[in-house]
Amino acid sequence: MGVPSAVIIPLGSYRDLDALRKTVMLASSMEIASIYFEEQSDSELDPFVIAGLVAQNHLELAVGVLVTLSAGRPPSILAKLTTGIDVTSQGRGRLVLGGSSVELLEDAERYNEAYLLIREMCTQDSTTMAGAFFHVDDAWNRPRIEDRPDRSSIVSIATDGAELLRLLRDGTRLAPVSLVEIASLTDQEREQLVAELRVVDQSISATGVITVDLETTEVLRVPALGLFDQVALRFEALPTREQFISVMSRFEPDQ
Repeated sequence: MGVPSAVIIPLGSYRDLDALRKTVMLASSMEIASIYFEEQSDSELDPFVIAGLVAQNHLELAVGVLVTLSAGRPPSILAKLTTGIDVTSQGRGRLVLGGSSVELLEDAERYNEAYLLIREMCTQDSTTMAGAFFHVDDAWNRPRIEDRPDRSSIVSIATDGAELLRLLRDGTRLAPVSLVEIASLTDQEREQLVAELRVVDQSISATGVITVDLETTEVLRVPALGLFDQVALRFEALPTREQFISVMSRFEPDQ
């Protein structure tokens, strides 16, 4: 299991922007490539505002926002906000829909449709779409990055590994998955999940996510996590400098 390449920070009820700034700077200094800000129901900080500020000041980072469709913003607005981050970061913006709390088996069609709408709006000047859940008519989305090297990565899905495994076994197709929380799975289930993803040609480049217990700074050693191309650390609260360094020290390159 290699060194983590991404960090996920849930935006809870705190408002300490200086601590958040220090966490981002520390992540960047430790060669973290991507940072995601996760919207939560008790958030007092807007993840898109925070992501925009980080994107403006850290062009070396890919900057993303993790949201659910129940958070109140329709996909058309999410597309415009994400495009703004993408422009600010010079093509490094990301939007991830879902999360470990979302039951995608019951809501896959809505998330798939939202994904399609957002992808179109982020890559086209004007979008018209009449779906079962969402409707836009000549929705204009400018300015945007015209020559983005990987236009397909701007929007994707996040889910819990157990939920994703149920979806695949049920035959439910899902939009490209980029973040998979796998700590709750057994080793056998993790192996099965990766095998299922390969069968349906789903994004095996998905990042395996593990949540860190800041009280102990213990990192769950997950053997099957090495089957994923990348590793992401999800902090349930802002880590101190000492906690962050302690967690990162538990990983070794190419282990």
